[in-house]
Amino acid sequence: MELPWKQQIRRELKRRDKVQMGNYRSLVESHTRLLEKQDEKLKELVKDEQACNHNVTQDISNWGSSQDPEKLREEIGMLLQRLDNIERVHEHLLAHVMEEKVKEAERMNQNNITAERYRQLKERLFQIRAQRARARVIPAMLASHKCTI
Repeated sequence: MELPWKQQIRRELKRRDKVQMGNYRSLVESHTRLLEKQDEKLKELVKDEQACNHNVTQDISNWGSSQDPEKLREEIGMLLQRLDNIERVHEHLLAHVMEEKVKEAERMNQNNITAERYRQLKERLFQIRAQRARARVIPAMLASHKCTI
């Protein structure tokens, strides 16, 4: 049979573990959602790139049939414009991913700071409780051991 103070410590440790896991659970869920969004954006980008590659392949195959240099210049200009649009979309997606990573790092830092502050406050609370318990025990011990002169 465990002593009451051991049971109390065990309960406190279990409660602490639940609280700490609760703090990180929201972070893990938000990180998972971020990864899912990133995967969706990547799939959209791949689909757009595949469609563009298909169009470029068709345009290249049509080049052999069109001998007019002016028409070829127009097609090259159009392809360059498409390429420029794709590069802008790619840069935008990369910037968005970087912003999300910065925000995630800030959230993790804030969460770590909060967890550390919580740990410090809890430790201080245990110290205060221990001091109060000692303050109550010492007078009681002195009262029970009265010296007679």
